[in-house]
Amino acid sequence: MNRFMVMAVAMGMLAAGGAARAGDTLAEDETAIAKYIHRFHDSSEEVREAAAKELRVIVAKYGNGTSNIREKDTGEARWREKISHVKVGMTSAEVLKFLPVTTIDGSGAGWYRARIYHRIDMHWMVEIFYDHPYENRPPIGTGENKFAGPMLSLAAVVLEPPRLIRSELLVYQIAPPGYTGKWCYWYVNGQKAKEVDYKNGQPVKVTDYCESGEKRH
Repeated sequence: MNRFMVMAVAMGMLAAGGAARAGDTLAEDETAIAKYIHRFHDSSEEVREAAAKELRVIVAKYGNGTSNIREKDTGEARWREKISHVKVGMTSAEVLKFLPVTTIDGSGAGWYRARIYHRIDMHWMVEIFYDHPYENRPPIGTGENKFAGPMLSLAAVVLEPPRLIRSELLVYQIAPPGYTGKWCYWYVNGQKAKEVDYKNGQPVKVTDYCESGEKRH
């Protein structure tokens, strides 16, 4: 084997080894991220704040500003392909076949129409404008509709193309009864979402933050 072939083989082995190490580091960081997000449910303010700090360090290594460090676009292309299957005229029952919805919220909800926000993962939501047929709407919080949320009938009809919205999940851990002092809520990228000053269990001052860590005005 001549020296050029040896160099080529050696470079190939180094590249393969580097890729393996990079893969190992990614998996280790993902495991650490899951651990730190879980700590946002701890009842200790100090534990949650320390977890947020560690989480920000990991997120900063990958540059996309979220805890989805595996996809540079945070899954945007993947989700856009998914929601492209949601068409005007579909029922919400058909929509739920395409979207792995975790939570549902509404805006401007009425008896007949509402904009519904489907939380599809920790980084994205989908806004869909539905029509709610009165005769097919199950009673609130009962029957098959119970799992889909109180405002969404499984017979609701899509009125407009869906809109994908970047939205980091805010992890809520309620302050203990009678708590006095600062209490923070965190986004899953490690940034502060909300800072609340409590006195005897009552909020006296609330400061909201953007997903980037900047204070909302």
